[in-house]
Amino acid sequence: MDNSMYQNVNERVGEYMGGKVLDIDIIKAHDEGVAEGEARGEARGEARGEVRGEAKSDISAIKNLMKNAEKTFEQACELLGINKEKQNIYKNQI
Repeated sequence: MDNSMYQNVNERVGEYMGGKVLDIDIIKAHDEGVAEGEARGEARGEARGEVRGEAKSDISAIKNLMKNAEKTFEQACELLGINKEKQNIYKNQI
């Protein structure tokens, strides 16, 4: 249930019941689920952002070494300490 919709319903029910607010288990469970989902989504987004930022930085450094220091892709990766797994990913992006 949309939070604004929940608040609206809660206010109207509260008015009807003389100001008492209901705290129903299903609503608590829903709110906890939404909060947990948002937290997981934020964590995933942050993790993806870090990986993308790191990859972008690595690829830029590799390109610079290849162009300015006339290194091969493999030599540039070795100088930068980039492991084989990442090399396979980056090679397709250069």
